[in-house]
Order: sequence, then structure tokens, then C-alpha cells
Amino acid sequence: MKNLILITVFALPAASATGQMLEFFPTEVRGLEKTFTLNGTAGESTMAKTLWLYNRTGHRLRVYAKPHVKYGVLYFFDGRKTIHEQSLEIAPGTKASIQLFGYLNSTSARNYTEYVDLVATALNANGQPGLKNTVKLPVAVNFKAPVYKSAKPVSKIWTKPDRYEAIMMEAMPVRWHLKHLPLKVYSKHTHTGDTATQYDAVVQRAVMIWNKVGRDNGMDRDFFSIVHRSKGADIQVFWTGQYLLPGSNGTAYPSEGRIGMIALDRYRGLGKAGETLMQELCHMLGVAHSEVRMDIMFASGHSHSPELSKLSV
Repeated sequence: MKNLILITVFALPAASATGQMLEFFPTEVRGLEKTFTLNGTAGESTMAKTLWLYNRTGHRLRVYAKPHVKYGVLYFFDGRKTIHEQSLEIAPGTKASIQLFGYLNSTSARNYTEYVDLVATALNANGQPGLKNTVKLPVAVNFKAPVYKSAKPVSKIWTKPDRYEAIMMEAMPVRWHLKHLPLKVYSKHTHTGDTATQYDAVVQRAVMIWNKVGRDNGMDRDFFSIVHRSKGADIQVFWTGQYLLPGSNGTAYPSEGRIGMIALDRYRGLGKAGETLMQELCHMLGVAHSEVRMDIMFASGHSHSPELSKLSV
């Protein structure tokens, strides 16, 4: 089974009041002797830190910034989304800011020390580019290893299970706020006629299992609820096969609130259909594939049980 990662809801790094200043003069740039440093934990975003650019050249400046840090662990944030490079113009005698943060998709401590390229171009009175000055700002991005503390009851420990990853968008994990739960699920299978009861049974079983998993792990509400109208549904399940990626039995589109499935009679039993739907519903929560072959979230298809009544996590 495959999932298509098309996500628009994502967490942002927390803002920080700390920052650093670069001053652009006609013949020099001051502040490059200081290393721009970001500290955080592997698997999480660092605090966002502001880089201030002060234009003291007497001309309007166009500044293009791009990080050169191994494995692309340094990002810009422009107030709306995460980007990998940034361009801005600064009027004479004013300053502008760039927000940077680090993210490392790992559980190991790592340190990176490289630089950010800043290409500053002076603009003439008519807006035409003039002299260009390229400088390198030293950057250090340091990640410590995460610390997992055991405590009781286990249901209160909200850490990522080993060998699982989150679905990512622009280096940020996709997450739902608790206030949005339960997510309303509508199964579009009215075209199926006499077999509609089997579709209902598959959807009900998949939803029931995930809700039980949540409750068993300390959730005070369900992940999903079934609705019988498409209007207002958070997730619509289509059983026509039209939204599937090639070779897949199910495809999740979290950004569109859609799950594509094949017709029920094309699965090897209701248990296989339920298992497929369970994985796609979990993708809609932001969970990526597992590395453990017998997990319900393992990437390739498998059958834990051909019988729907015996299906579980």
C-alpha cells in the first residue's frame, strides 16, 4: 500500500526573540565573524531564530539567501510556509528579517557547521541591478539525541514509537489538533447495491479498532466517527479505484480529505479490505509507514486475517 503525501496542515517551529544582525555597508559587511547558531533535538524542530539584515549602503538592496548545510537541515520560514531559499529587498537605512530553524529527521545527535550564502545586489534609482556582493555567514546547527523517559501509566507518554515516522511536509510533522477529533468519515459506496452492508461492516470495523487503540492509550475521545452524508465530512472514502496510485490497494490524500480504495470484491476477503482501510485511515492522522513487517502500517500489503471479525492491530 502506498500513500500520497499531499499535506497542507503542519506544525511550525516556535518563534524566538533572539536574533543576530548583519550590517551591509558600501565596502564591507559586519557581523560575519559571529556564527549563527541553532540548537535543538533530533526529530524535532529547533526554535526559530531571526537574522536581521541592516542596509547601510545608501542604495536599495536585493538580498538572496540560500543555506549550504549538509543534508538540508536548515530552513527558512516566511511567515506562511517553510522554504529553502529566500529573496527580499531592503530600503536604505532600514532592516529586514529572515527566520531560520533546523530540523533533522533522526534520533541521533548530529552537529553541522557550514554557512548561508547571502548575495546582496545594489539597485540603482531606476531599479536596475548594480554592484553585487556575495558573503558567507557561518552557521552551526546542533541536534542532541532525544531522551525518552519511562513513566507510569504508559498511556500518558506521548512519544513517537520506535521505527515509526510521521508524514512530513516541508520538514514539519503533519498533526491534527485534539479539538478536531473525532474526524468524520463518509464511505461513498452507494453504487454497490446489495453489498452495501459489507462496505458498512468494513468501515465500522476499521474505525472501531483505531478508536479502541486510542482509548487504550489514554485518549479521552475517538479518532474517527462515521457519518452518512458527504457534506461536512473530514474524510471521504471512494471505492471506485479512480484515486489509487499505480499498484496500490489504497491511497490516502490527507490534504484533500480523501482515501482511494478498490471495489470490495477485488480484495482477498473483507479482512484484507479492512486492513487496507485501517492503514489509510492512520495515514490521515499523520502516521507514516512502519519498518516492522507484521505491523498494520508496514508499507507492503499483507493479510493479518482474511476474516474481518478477527482483524486487529
